[in-house]
Amino acid sequence: VNSTSLQTLGPDGRYVPYSQTEKESVRVDATTVRTIERTFGTGPDGQRVLIQESREETRDLPGGEKKIVRTTSNPDANGALQLIRREVVDSKQVSAGVRDTNTTVFSADGTGGMSAAVQVHEREMRNPDGSVAFNKSTQLSDGAGHWNLSEVREGTIKSDSGAGSTKEENVLRPDADGKLAVVERTVSKQAGGSDAGHEVTETYSTNVPGQAGNEGLRLVQRASTMQRSTAGGGQSSTRQVETANPGNPGDGLKVTQ
Repeated sequence: VNSTSLQTLGPDGRYVPYSQTEKESVRVDATTVRTIERTFGTGPDGQRVLIQESREETRDLPGGEKKIVRTTSNPDANGALQLIRREVVDSKQVSAGVRDTNTTVFSADGTGGMSAAVQVHEREMRNPDGSVAFNKSTQLSDGAGHWNLSEVREGTIKSDSGAGSTKEENVLRPDADGKLAVVERTVSKQAGGSDAGHEVTETYSTNVPGQAGNEGLRLVQRASTMQRSTAGGGQSSTRQVETANPGNPGDGLKVTQ
């Protein structure tokens, strides 16, 4: 059981209780783990009030198959929990080096029932050279029994010489004609040794701040993270974010954070 308390600064300058989260994990049997997370807020008289309850049950099945069911419930006006979201995940090893994961998200339909709102299909393929190719497609329900493709994410993860790796991902969405087009691309490179690590992620997008229209992919952000060991067994992490200037995109990236 893990319990986390959050306090916020009150009007008199003192810290007062704001919220509390309790997370309990129970191993039901050799293949099943059930996790319950409850979030509490503070009522007008300082009493603890339940805000939300989340449950997750994970089952490991033969052949590498895994089933996960997640539910989210909120209390109604009378304090009784009402189910507002249900997520079902089925992950299977379909062949050597290939894993498929199908996720269906159900949401409250306003009539007291639950209806499927989102479907996600993911495939991960491990290639002979050690690289991993992935594809993730998301479909949204129109409420009338039809599914519309909303987004596709695809890319590769490659291990470089030493302890480094490179991840490339493209995000595709339907354009005005319904055809998939690349709207975003990210390239992440990691390098590290025994006492230091460095990661750089560059994001390219068709949505460039300060520019109208679609002029192709342009570099809009670069995030760098440096981690290193310090004396006495400690660790230090520094993160820097560079973004384009909306007032003058031609100036290139500037440090903003």
